[in-house]
Amino acid sequence: MIISSVHSNYSKKKRGFTLVEVMIAAGIITIGLGSAFYAIQLLGKGSQSVVTYSEMNQQTRKLLSYLGRDTRNAYDITIANEHMLQLMDEDDFPITYEFDSDTEELTRTSDGEEITLLADVQYCRFRYFTFRLDETSRPVEVKHIQLQASIERPILSLTTSDDIVTARFMMRNHAVSN
Repeated sequence: MIISSVHSNYSKKKRGFTLVEVMIAAGIITIGLGSAFYAIQLLGKGSQSVVTYSEMNQQTRKLLSYLGRDTRNAYDITIANEHMLQLMDEDDFPITYEFDSDTEELTRTSDGEEITLLADVQYCRFRYFTFRLDETSRPVEVKHIQLQASIERPILSLTTSDDIVTARFMMRNHAVSN
């Protein structure tokens, strides 16, 4: 008789979880999985942001390399406005830098070959200075060139941006009127 009463108590304890216990466990698991998903999503955004920033940085370095070399070696400047710069090299061939606000691209054209140096450009402006560092818009007076630009790229719900303000590139071979 003692054995049967022990056996019946043992079978009552082994029946399973109550509905409340199952609901609490499901809630805890949901919170844990939601937190893990959010953390993975943040890691993905962060790594994509780093990759995008690296690409923008590489584009900027390429632009500065071309612009620095072209302005130092230019013998003349034929167009000097906010969105376009046209230099003439020693063989009298034009090298053109142009910002197109519709396509949001800054391009370089030389020998009929056009390459995109910057994409997703929100703002771009060329500034020109005389030998005495006064701002000018007359090509005959230009001795220094400066570029200001801003690039923005959306990544999921984030935006990665890069602001560029170049040093003033001196046109070594360009004779100026002042």
